[in-house]
Amino acid sequence: MLFVANLAFSIDDARLKQIFTDAGINVISARVVTRRWGARRSKGFGFVDVGNEAEQKKALAHFAPVESGDGATPASGKEIEGRQIAVKVAVDAPKKEPGETDADAAANSAEKGDTTPETTVVAH
Repeated sequence: MLFVANLAFSIDDARLKQIFTDAGINVISARVVTRRWGARRSKGFGFVDVGNEAEQKKALAHFAPVESGDGATPASGKEIEGRQIAVKVAVDAPKKEPGETDADAAANSAEKGDTTPETTVVAH
């Protein structure tokens, strides 16, 4: 499962799947996360299930940030509909104890070595 961040708000499930399919990635499913109430507009991120590690590596390589070469400009991901998207391996959110906040759970999980600080922790 891949986590895709910084999506244009106009991108829906079908378009997200098409972006990866057009890149030669075998996509099982794609889902853009939306608000629960009201207009159900995109939150600007989503998940793509590519099924296996080989496809995951292919997707990560295709959408990997590209260095500018000048040393001053930070690396940027592929631009899709005017936004630099970020593609990472999705990681399950740490389990919360009763009364524990999301931040507490993430901190406790990192202390136990379950994740690293640079790992993106997402719930799906």
